[in-house]
Formats: sequence, structure tokens, C-alpha cells
Amino acid sequence: MVAKGSKKAGRKALVTLAVAATAVVLAFLLNLTAFLEDFELATMRARVLARDKSFEGAENAGAKVPGIAVIDIDDRSLQPPDREGLGRYPDWTREYYAQVLDLVTKAGPAAVVFDIHFFEPAGNPDYPRVNRAFLEGAGSVEEVEAYAASHSEDDILAGSVARAGNVVLGISAVDFSAEEQARDVSGNPFAARALNLPPEIKRNLYYFAGWSPPIPELSGAARMLGHTKLHPYDEIIWRVPLLISAEGARAGEVLVFPSLSLAAVAQALGVPLDEIAFDPDVGVLLGGSKVIPTTPQAELLLNYLGPPGQGPEGTFNYYSFTDIEYLAVRSDMSPEQKAVQAYDNFHGKVVIIGGTAEGLFDFISSPFSNTHPGLEIHATAIANMLDGDYLERLDPGLALAIFLGLTLGVAFLVAYLRWWVAIPLSLVLLGGYIFLAVWSFSAHNLWLEIVRPGSGIILALVTVVGFNYVTEQRAKRKIKDTFQHYVSPAVVEQMIDNPDLLKLGGVKLDLTVIFTDVKGFTRISEQMEPTDLVHLMNDYLTPMADIVLSNRGTVDKFIGDAVMGIFGAPVPVEHHADAACHTALEMQAKLGELNAKWKPLNLPHMSMRVGINSGPMVVGNMGSHTRFDYTVMGDNVNLGARLEPLNKVFNTQVICSEFTRERLVDRFTLRSLGSFRVMGKTEPVACYELLGIGTPKPEIESLLAEFQRGLELWSGREFKAAFEQFERLVARFPQDGPTSYYAGLCRELAAFEPGDDWQPVHTMLFK
Repeated sequence: MVAKGSKKAGRKALVTLAVAATAVVLAFLLNLTAFLEDFELATMRARVLARDKSFEGAENAGAKVPGIAVIDIDDRSLQPPDREGLGRYPDWTREYYAQVLDLVTKAGPAAVVFDIHFFEPAGNPDYPRVNRAFLEGAGSVEEVEAYAASHSEDDILAGSVARAGNVVLGISAVDFSAEEQARDVSGNPFAARALNLPPEIKRNLYYFAGWSPPIPELSGAARMLGHTKLHPYDEIIWRVPLLISAEGARAGEVLVFPSLSLAAVAQALGVPLDEIAFDPDVGVLLGGSKVIPTTPQAELLLNYLGPPGQGPEGTFNYYSFTDIEYLAVRSDMSPEQKAVQAYDNFHGKVVIIGGTAEGLFDFISSPFSNTHPGLEIHATAIANMLDGDYLERLDPGLALAIFLGLTLGVAFLVAYLRWWVAIPLSLVLLGGYIFLAVWSFSAHNLWLEIVRPGSGIILALVTVVGFNYVTEQRAKRKIKDTFQHYVSPAVVEQMIDNPDLLKLGGVKLDLTVIFTDVKGFTRISEQMEPTDLVHLMNDYLTPMADIVLSNRGTVDKFIGDAVMGIFGAPVPVEHHADAACHTALEMQAKLGELNAKWKPLNLPHMSMRVGINSGPMVVGNMGSHTRFDYTVMGDNVNLGARLEPLNKVFNTQVICSEFTRERLVDRFTLRSLGSFRVMGKTEPVACYELLGIGTPKPEIESLLAEFQRGLELWSGREFKAAFEQFERLVARFPQDGPTSYYAGLCRELAAFEPGDDWQPVHTMLFK
């Protein structure tokens, strides 16, 4: 039995594993679709919004990210001069940038980043120059005007960039081929600012068709050039490629440039261009000491630090471009005062000069907004790298292990527990994992996938529950098809709800069997036409089977006119012996009704004999793999079968064994018939006639008492006295079979005194 149970458990485990593997495959295929990836990003967006601001000191009201300042070309800066603005953006002279840069430079910033492209020479060579005499150290008015007359505004800006020595300008990668570029970059010195990386490393990077660098004057003056390409990830910027490659000016030349943010960080940390390296397995290396974790394509996962904007809810310190230009040129402050104010705002910081005005259209989609200023993406990436505040996605191997573990775990949970237990537990597990993912992000900037493991849990739940449902329905249908003709509908439903009650193959249980037979059936069958006989037997067997079923019994089989019933299996019956005895009495009563119905139809009168026995028996489905019957086997079954023909000897209707009698709870009327030794057995079995239930009539009580007295005399070898006792009873009860039997037996024993080895035990010579 242990080996069989182990085999069954192993088979269930394999089936569960197969179903779980199906769920894993389905979840994996679903995760390849854009829908689930979109869903994962939506959960990430929700996590970012739930966290709000996340940087040192963010808990303070109005807190801003330290170390970064934004000089913003905002809507105020584009107002007309009479409204404290600098006019329309297309009319701006690049001297504005030079003036602001010169002031910022005096404050000692860590780096100055222009999120502005200078692809074309200045378009307004005749635009009036702003008087630079107010800039500290710029010289006299005459000197400034002389310089302006001999230099273009591009030269002026280039001079400021060169003097600053820490300026990062933007370079753009283009998707059209280099040959189709309208701009000739062959004489542009931008290539000198490219990174020198091995060819095998370059192959890991995103590749573009060409470069659009700043004009030559600015390319040569800038400390570094950084690309401004942002990688859209499901319409929301989640990744910034820190390194990308594209064709250079010469055929076959591939140039790699850092991102604007990476170049700014390198400049702020004093890392020269030739000390920027990349390892696909680790990330970007700065100076051999700072490691920036990236994807194998050199992408930085953005760890958004808070919502965008200039107000108190914003994340970065903003300064309007027009205010800084006013401070630099038009303010009445002394040069010392200007320097102090600039120092307070920009010293040691990475200063980003860019635009958020609506007309500049420099907006992207972020978790916070669909109009997130593009310059804040660079600011966020810079802050992440400077502070080591990275968003890290769990290692793919660990993520796969979690996915498989949760999916398989839920599959086995559902397979081995009841659905009303397994489903809530699975949902609790899913909720716990989501909580862990949210907490990991908020506390440790760790991106744990929610959708893939979640889809695995849900698919495992649905798949295994669905499989169990189909399997269970098939099993229920099989049980119903097998037993609906043999047990009552209530018992069938109980078996369907409790399939474990039905042990396939056989199990030993304490049961009661009942065997019935029609007296003289051969004679009856010879007197009737076959079709009439079939109708008669159906008329007889149907109510007999119904009585078995109504007492929670199982109709094992019909053998001609005989009925075999089981009580206590496949559904346990607490008092199965009582149920069998009630069945026998109800059958006899029903047969009396049938005989009364058949008499006017001139149908034969029937008498039925019943044998009942209880005890341990083997019950289950027995037969071949393709054809089997639910039945019982064992010595106690055979004994029950042999008690039925014993009724012929005593001319009785129902006989049960001592084993049935000792299991009875209800008050049945029983008469001892003595002990019998059946064929093949040495131990005798006491047998009893079942007469009814409840208190018998007085004359029956008298019969039973007098009969028991005669039986005691017989067993005590007082054969003459026993004969006289039974003779008196025959006179009173001439139709009583047991009395007539024992009267004849005692007459013979009185005439022929048996030997000393005689025992009060009958030997049954028939099966």
C-alpha cells in the first residue's frame, strides 16, 4: 500500500509539474508581448508616483536636489524687453549665453551643461550687441565695442566656453545616412572629443547613421561633447544610453560619444575623456574608481527623484535665464555683489542651461507627466550618477528564478490543497510579493518585476484550478456513470464531493452484505413466456434495488433473480448492519405488496430468502484495466452468500450471522437458530432469524421464549425433553419452520443417542 501511495503521489507531482510548466510557458510567451511590458511599466510608474520625492533631505518642505542648478529659458525669458524678457527666441544673440556663462564661471561651478544645440552659425550677424562693459574684467566700452566689431557672436560664445574650461555641449546622433546630411562636418574638430573604445565594445552600443555636432568654433572650445539622445521606452523615458556610436566624417569611421549627463558627471569629478571606459558586464567606468551600473547596451535606468517643475513641488533648483542675464548685464549691483550671489547659487554645482518654455517643445513623457522638461531627464541622470542613487533591475537570472519559484509554488499549492484554501493563499502570496516589490523600490531603488511573476501566479492558479476542475468533473462523471444505478443519488453526490471515499483497487473495510433469492424461481421461469418473465422480474427487482439505495446501500449486482447489496461502501454508513436489516424487512414487506398486486393478474406468487453477514471485507474496483466492477470479496462475503440458502432448511425468510447481530444498534427481533459450520471452515457461526423490529407481539414473544428453552435442552443433550418442548410448539405454531425442523431433529436424536463427540453444531453441506 505504501508503494502504491508513493506511486500515486509521484504521478500527481508529475502531472502538477506538467501543468505548472504549461503555465510557465504561457506566462513567458505573454511576457514577450507588448501588452505585459506596458503593464510592467505602468506598475513602475505607479511605484514612482507613490514614492514622490526621493533624495537626501526630500522630507523637508520645498526640498531640492543639492548639487544641481537649472538656468531655464522659460516663458518669462521670451517676453519682450519691456516686460523683463529678452524677446523672441529666434531673435536672441548668442552673446546672451556668453554673458550668463561668464557670470556662472566666476561662481566656480563643477560643470556647465548646455542642453541647447548649436548646429548652425548664428543667424543674426547684424543683431545689436549687448554692451559687455558691465561684465567684470571685460574692459572699457570702447574695447568691448571694438571686440564685438571684429568678432561674431559665435566667436564671443566660443571664447566664453573656452575660458570656462568646464563646459559640456550637446551633440546629436542622426538616423539618416551621413551622405544625406545637409551639413558638412568634415572640417569640424568634434571627432577629437570622441571616446576611444575597442571595436568589440562598440558593437554593444546603439548605432546611428551619423553625427550633428556643434559648429566648429564651439566644438573646439568645449571641454566635452555629450549626445542628447534619449531612448523612448514605451513612450516613457526609463533609460538613458550613456554611450552611443555613429559614423564619423570619414568612411568607415565609428565614433562613440558619452551622453550629455555622463560627460557632465565626468567633468564634475575631474575624469578626463580618455579615462571613460565601458564593460558590458559591469557598466561605465569613470577613472577606474567609479562604476555606473548599466545594461549591456550602456543604458542607465533612470531613478526619478521627484516631480518636475519650478514650484515648491519641483525637484530641482530653477533660475530664470532672464534673471541671470539681468544679474550679469543690467543689474546695478557691484561686480563683487554679483559674484557673491552667483557663488551662492552655482558654486560647486552642475549647472544646466536649457529651456522649458512651451515654444521650445523640449518635453518628453515621464512617470509624472507627459510634458516633463527634457533638461530634467539629464538632471536626473546626473544626480543619479553623482550620488550613486541608481535604479537597479534585479539580475535576470534571479528574476527568472523568482518567476519559476512563484509559478511552480502556486501550482503545487493549488494542486495539493482545496481550492477554497489554495486560492486565498495564492492571492495572499501575490499581494505579499507586490508589497515586497513596492517596498524594495521605495527603500532600496530595486526594480522587482511585478507583472511577470504576477502573471505566472495567476496563470498557474487559473491553469491548475482549470485542470483540476476538468479532471474533477471527469472523475465525477465517471463516478456518477459507474454508481448512479447502484447507489442512491444522495450517495452519488457524497461520493462526487468526496472522491477519496472510492478507493480504486480494493481496501479492507468493515461492511455488511445482503444476498436475496426468489424461492422456486426455476419453476416460475418455466411457467412463463420469456418476455412476461422479464417484465415480472423488472417489476420485482426495481423496488428491491430502490430499497437498497434508500437505506444508503450499494447494489453490487443482479444475478438472475438474486440481488447482492453492500452497506458501508463506497460511502461509509455508521450503522451498516442496521441498514441491511432494515432493507431485508422492507424487501419482505414490499414483496407482500407485489404479490397482492400480481394475484388479480394471475401472476405467480413469490417468496424471497435473505442472508446477511457483517465483518471485514475487501471492497473496490476489481477486474481488468478496461472492464471492472465495484464489488466486495472475502470470507465474510462468502458466509453471507451461504446464509441465504440456509433459509431452505428452516423455511425462514431472513437469516443473519452473529457478526451482524453484535453490530446492531436498533432493537430488532431475532431468534437464535443455533450454530453452523460452513464448508471450508472449522469455527462454527451462530445464526439468527430476523423477524422484525421493535417489541414483538405477545404470542411471538411466547414462541421465542419457548423456542429458546427447547434450543437449550437440545444443546444440553436432553433430546427427549427438547423433542417434547418443540412438539408442543408445533401444535401451537404449525407454520413455524424452525420449530418443525428442531422437532424432527430431536426426535431422531432421542431415538438414536449420539456418541460422546456430538456437538450442538450444524454442518452445512451446501454452498
